[in-house]
Amino acid sequence: MAVGLGLFVVLGLVVLPVLVTMLAVVLVRRLGGDNGAGWDPPESAVRARRHELLIASASALGAVVCAGVVLSLPVTGTGRGALAPGVPGFAQAVGPFAAVVVFCAVRAVGELTWPRPTGTVRTAPLVRRTVRSLGGARLGRLLATALVLVIALVVFGLVAGEGGRQFDHPPVTSPDGWVSESSRGPFPGWPYGGPLLAGLVVALLATIGTLRLIARRSPLAGVPGEHDAAVRATSAARLLGGVQLLTGGTLGITLWIAGHALRPGGELPAGAPGAWLSGVGVVLMVAGVAIGVASGISGLLTAMPRRPAGAQAPAARLTGGVRA
Repeated sequence: MAVGLGLFVVLGLVVLPVLVTMLAVVLVRRLGGDNGAGWDPPESAVRARRHELLIASASALGAVVCAGVVLSLPVTGTGRGALAPGVPGFAQAVGPFAAVVVFCAVRAVGELTWPRPTGTVRTAPLVRRTVRSLGGARLGRLLATALVLVIALVVFGLVAGEGGRQFDHPPVTSPDGWVSESSRGPFPGWPYGGPLLAGLVVALLATIGTLRLIARRSPLAGVPGEHDAAVRATSAARLLGGVQLLTGGTLGITLWIAGHALRPGGELPAGAPGAWLSGVGVVLMVAGVAIGVASGISGLLTAMPRRPAGAQAPAARLTGGVRA
């Protein structure tokens, strides 16, 4: 898939709206007062949150570096650095899932660096945590996004033209009897769809494995139970948010590129076969933008830390006679 079109979609139709939305959210939270940020964590919880932020920052940096390396690879599908000769933009197509694997790998290493309880015996209530309970609705949204991507790639692979890199439009007969045939690309047929499906499976396995590490992480030494749970929820949300951003972005770009190829290159005469494909193409392009923006916003919002259960707002603490 052409990297130029993909970058245009990412930068112009996904990143910019996401950044504007994030700026609006931050302004609303600042100007309107954020009671959720008013809780006063103990020093041990503050240190734990700093460690979590370090892990999250390192994993995000690793994903960005991976994306930069992928974008620097040849796009033409030829030359010594081509991963799949004859398939232009192959590396850029599967790049998001390579970034997911790096993102999860750095996060997994970070999960193994949490200090283990030492010294005095520490007791804590027994809490059974599973990948499903920790992932919650975010895990469900990620799996739903992955399912839609699978369905889209299978459908596009079945309808792609010969070679799988373009879409063949129905022949059109002109008033003077000439028959014209046209094909448009790039199109996400099997040369792209097969590797994307494999990359998606690997990315999901890496995500579930890393989420399992978070669920099984030992309670943090010296950190109250509710704050430990909040830090763990923050870790899970940031993991799933990053994977959602990359997976949803891949789905959005795939739909956009497919929709662009489905639209005829010029005006068709009234009643021409395949004229309805233009409307389908527009729908796919709009859906691609909407999914990309929604996934970006959902992913970036997870950067905000989770609030401990039962934490009181500043006004409530002052009313109760507790110093804020």
